[in-house]
Amino acid sequence: MAKEEIKKEEVKTPEIKKKETVTIPKDTLDDLMARLKRVESAADKSRLYNFDEKNKQTPNKIVKLKKIFNKIVISWDNMVQDVVEKNENGVWKEKQTIRLNLEGGESKDIPYVEFVKHAKVLFCEVISKTVENAGTPEEKTILKVVNEDGKEYNIDKTFVN
Repeated sequence: MAKEEIKKEEVKTPEIKKKETVTIPKDTLDDLMARLKRVESAADKSRLYNFDEKNKQTPNKIVKLKKIFNKIVISWDNMVQDVVEKNENGVWKEKQTIRLNLEGGESKDIPYVEFVKHAKVLFCEVISKTVENAGTPEEKTILKVVNEDGKEYNIDKTFVN
């Protein structure tokens, strides 16, 4: 008869980071706050501004991309408009189509109204910005962005937000 081994699985719970606290007497805190107020009131305003500017941390910029058919819209081409005169009810109607260039090199022509109604907004964080052909009429700014899933995209700034 073979002995069966029972395996125990360890369940790891995520560690909760606790904020460090320091206990000091109230009069010491009041003295420190009074001293800080005194130094800031006597400080040169321009030096305080310079210090704040040098030591501030700016978060990465967040941009919005469009997602349709479960794919990111990388760019689009000019819209084709076919104007239709008034219909029998006296309402002007237009037939507008737009060519979407999606991730993976796929292109689709769809009605503009469908794009506006069904496209979802995807928030992405800008990692870097590259300027091509700087100082020329063909200047392009390419943004490298990352979405919540960690997938990176290179996209022209014209096609964000």
